[in-house]
Amino acid sequence: SNTAAVGATVLLEADGFGPNGDQTLLQMREVNSASHENDWWGTRDERIIFGLGPHGRPTKLAVRWPGRAGHSRTQLVPDVEKYVNSMTDLLVVREA
Repeated sequence: SNTAAVGATVLLEADGFGPNGDQTLLQMREVNSASHENDWWGTRDERIIFGLGPHGRPTKLAVRWPGRAGHSRTQLVPDVEKYVNSMTDLLVVREA
């Protein structure tokens, strides 16, 4: 893959949604560009942020790393639940 992870897909599965808190939600984010600097307004943010609301609990986080024809791979992130609603204790995932 590439050092900026362009083309990577991040999938987050979380519980605790719906009126009774018994629904599971799958969210997806894709890395489609990379710029290691801020623009004039400071609007370029390379973090991938998922909204879980007050009751969402992450249960599974997977990163699909891009690769040449048929050589992409998926990495599961362990202990994802410890990163709930934290903007200070960030999770950084690098291709293993």
